Amino acid sequence: LCVTEFYTATRHTVLNERNFYGIVSVFEHPVKIDGKDVTARYMRHGTTVHGYQILDPKYETTLTSYYGKDGPLGDVFAHFHPHNIAVVGLGTGTVNCYGAPDNKLTFIDIDAAVVKIAREQFTYLSKCHAGKPTRIIIGDGRLELARLKGEKFDLILLDAFSSDAIPTHLMTEEALRSYLERLTPNGVILLHISNRFFKLERILAATVAAVRLQNKYDFAQ
Repeated sequence: LCVTEFYTATRHTVLNERNFYGIVSVFEHPVKIDGKDVTARYMRHGTTVHGYQILDPKYETTLTSYYGKDGPLGDVFAHFHPHNIAVVGLGTGTVNCYGAPDNKLTFIDIDAAVVKIAREQFTYLSKCHAGKPTRIIIGDGRLELARLKGEKFDLILLDAFSSDAIPTHLMTEEALRSYLERLTPNGVILLHISNRFFKLERILAATVAAVRLQNKYDFAQ
């Protein structure tokens, strides 16, 4: 599947919503899939796109952007086959398309507007995961995970690191130790830390080393 994106000055704005956490926008513009022109719908929070969906029914459950099966997240699912998954950061809900009849996903997002828009403007939550209802918790990811006492996850995905704001409390030593309390013995903590303003790799690697988790970061680089 080959997807080509190109932005136009006449892209169609679907909605803009502002709250305490900033401005969430939904807009549409054309993309090409295998040479065919189709429309994609995007969610943007602040200055960063937080996922998009191809509106053509043939492709609407396609995993897009950095959530694709050929990317790091796809590699984790293919290798570890997690059954109980917690995702901090909902976005458009794309990760729900990794749902299968034998696994369970829990999304946590602090912004109720993002949850509302994901449900009403995108169909990943309704069309993926074999139609199973998806649990969504509104609140701070670190605090809400800590409240899920008695639950263990095979994968904890922290996907809240982007744009202008860095929720640094999600990547402290104390935070990582609290995630370990919610993790199964062979579980995985996966953090998405790409950012246009800060290089977080060295900071995170030092924190990971402090709690004695596996770390391959080369501090000499």
